[in-house]
Amino acid sequence: MDRQTAALHELASRAARQAERVLVNARRALGEGGRAGARHVARLAKELTGAARVITQTATRLAGRRTIADRVISLSDLDARPIRRGKPQKPTEFGFKASVADSPEGFVVSHQVYAGNPADVHTVETAVREAQAIGMKVRTVLADRAYGNAVGDQALERLGIEDSVIPRQGTAAPIQHTRAWRRRYRYRAGAEGRISGLKRGRGWARSRLKGHAGATIWAGHGVFTHNLDRMVAPT
Repeated sequence: MDRQTAALHELASRAARQAERVLVNARRALGEGGRAGARHVARLAKELTGAARVITQTATRLAGRRTIADRVISLSDLDARPIRRGKPQKPTEFGFKASVADSPEGFVVSHQVYAGNPADVHTVETAVREAQAIGMKVRTVLADRAYGNAVGDQALERLGIEDSVIPRQGTAAPIQHTRAWRRRYRYRAGAEGRISGLKRGRGWARSRLKGHAGATIWAGHGVFTHNLDRMVAPT
């Protein structure tokens, strides 16, 4: 694998040097009055910037450093990050991580798009705070086990949330064995349906806009159309 990577690194470096000479000549032509290809020259310069990052990080890897922070994984989207899912069918995905919070009526009241893969528990405070910012009186928070630890408890305490229906990580709390708690927790299954609906029907499975800013805009349009649909849905 290292030998093949080294060969690809050499080919990419050679191609980049040739492209840089093309870029120099193209810029010289623009300076002499040619404007027809200005857009293409700008695109070439942008592509070379991304390629240079890939070439540099490949050299770093060949030097023995296997972990590279913020490494480029896509020349078409430099902000995309690898996201470990841990699922047999999809152990790793590439892109951005989204967080979504909904109301009992089915409206999405808060959503965020993160670059990278922050732990779920570190997203709960922002999710609830943004819901409160639009006027929601949040009294109860339901979430899955990824939020059930001391970090999540402290976040909810700062937000003034005293009632949470969140399974504990590790050993289950005694209250989780009661019929009343399990009945309340089953209500959270609606959130999974909401996520599935956003992915399948509102474009959340794949952003058509590049970069973190583009993905944020794309997700926002999906939420907007979802909430409009909920507003006109028969009761």
